[in-house]
Amino acid sequence: IDAYEFATTNQLNGNFTIQVNDAGGGPVRPTNDACSGAIDISTQCAPFPSNNIGATSPCSNDLLLTGASTENSVWYTYTPTVTGSHTIKYQYATGYHCFIGNDPGIQFGIYTSSNNSCTGTFSPLAGGEVSTGTTTGSVTLNLTAGQKYYIFIDGFAGNECKFEFQIY
Repeated sequence: IDAYEFATTNQLNGNFTIQVNDAGGGPVRPTNDACSGAIDISTQCAPFPSNNIGATSPCSNDLLLTGASTENSVWYTYTPTVTGSHTIKYQYATGYHCFIGNDPGIQFGIYTSSNNSCTGTFSPLAGGEVSTGTTTGSVTLNLTAGQKYYIFIDGFAGNECKFEFQIY
């Protein structure tokens, strides 16, 4: 708050009150803003549109991405039906707030959970992380049939982006 007043010195001493009214219409958080709302993408065969616009990243749920901070994360789960090589790909990260400074795009990590739920301890998959902030990228990993994997996508350097996501 920045204010000024034309008053005498005696009138400038004392308390004041500020009242804030919520006019509604605040930011709408994505349904997969927290791990408990993760979207299962196990049956998605084609690239599907997604975004992290309006997402948050409460400190208690932050996962560490190497050399990166997390500000606006969304969650997905994937349970493969076949053991073997799978490619996790994102592309076309765009949007008005997707290029903050010189740092475009998104970053992500793929994890397993010690109890196969959001309440477990997350362990990153070796090579399953992109934390450099890019608009298109992919990783290829060996995944195990029947194992649930958690995918944590965050806007790099606070970016809010629209993107396509696919696992094949």
